[in-house]
This record gives sequence, C-alpha cells and structure tokens, in this order.
Amino acid sequence: MRVPALVLDSAGSSAELTGWAAAVVQAPPEATYRSFDADWHSVPDAELAPVLREFVLTG
Repeated sequence: MRVPALVLDSAGSSAELTGWAAAVVQAPPEATYRSFDADWHSVPDAELAPVLREFVLTG
C-alpha cells in the first residue's frame, strides 16, 4: 500500500535538517517535499495552510 508523505523544511532549518528532509523524501514513492522561506518552526499560517490543504485533499 502506498501512503502519501509530506516532508517540510524551511530556510531557518539547519543544513543537517534540510539534508535529512531531502533524504527522507527519496524513500517513499508518494513523498512530496516543500521548503519554505521562513524561520525554523515559524512558517506563517498563510503559507503553510494552502500546502497542507492541497496535500490532504489530493494526497
């Protein structure tokens, strides 16, 4: 069974975390990767919500 996965990071993420996100998205066949131009753990709702909505509705 294939399960969609959404992997997120932001410009404020450390290089290590960004590298992990890029590696993790390679594993599951249904993975999507998005990176935000925001601080770590501070992605504005107006940017995050549409990405989550699209993922939930189409994933």
